[in-house]
Amino acid sequence: MKEISGSLSRSEQLLVKVILDDVDFAIHATTSQIAEKSGVSSPTITRFCRSLGLQGLRDLKVKLASSLSVGNRYLSQKIEPQNISEVATNVVGDAQKALHQLHSNLDYIALDNAVSHIVRANRVVIFGGGGGASIVAQDAEYRFFRLDVHANACNDSQLQRMIAATMKEEDVLIVISTSGRNNEIIDSTLVARQYRSTVIAITRPNSPLAKAANIAIPVDIPEGNDIFKPTSSRYALLAVVDILANEIAIQKGPQTSENLRRIKFQLVTARDDDDSQPLGD
Repeated sequence: MKEISGSLSRSEQLLVKVILDDVDFAIHATTSQIAEKSGVSSPTITRFCRSLGLQGLRDLKVKLASSLSVGNRYLSQKIEPQNISEVATNVVGDAQKALHQLHSNLDYIALDNAVSHIVRANRVVIFGGGGGASIVAQDAEYRFFRLDVHANACNDSQLQRMIAATMKEEDVLIVISTSGRNNEIIDSTLVARQYRSTVIAITRPNSPLAKAANIAIPVDIPEGNDIFKPTSSRYALLAVVDILANEIAIQKGPQTSENLRRIKFQLVTARDDDDSQPLGD
């Protein structure tokens, strides 16, 4: 309706304005109520619905209700003027809140159990469930390989299923998903478990993915109302990976120290002699 409003007649434009200004009213109102509020005739409403490729007002109401169920904030987002300082404050503040909420609800038993399995694993495979979870899966590979953990990340859904089919009892699969409802990740989890691999899920508690895994590390950061602000849940996912990596390093001890020494030596040799720089740019 927004896209075609410029090509509509004046009466149809009035009708579109009434519908978009109050979608909930349009869903529940009768034809005569909508006609009266928009100042158009009932036949105009019927013609308008058919111009959209719909049977009539009832069909339009179904489509409106379906769109509304996805999230009304995407249809009626109010953009308030903000300078870059306010944007920075909001983004950093949400990241801090996400980390604080994660810290308050950490399941230390699940974390400890996960570390024990990772340290003993023959290989560790990490699957991301799309979006931010895929980036976190890749980051987990970067954190783990330097700790003498044979770790590889994969974010291709078909390849994930294939890899899951090759996993063995001594292997560990880490699956990452903010929603825990990614069907392809869940399917791969079930395939890996079929071959008795241990599956660790970093995901929303009580989600289908959490229930499918052997060990579930809960991360539940509510979605904000600002549709333009990147979700802060990925900060919590990254923090979980860092917690696991830190504890793995502690438990492996000398093995990890030697790996890190070699990496630092090669970086300093190739880059400069500043030993204070991060372990990898």
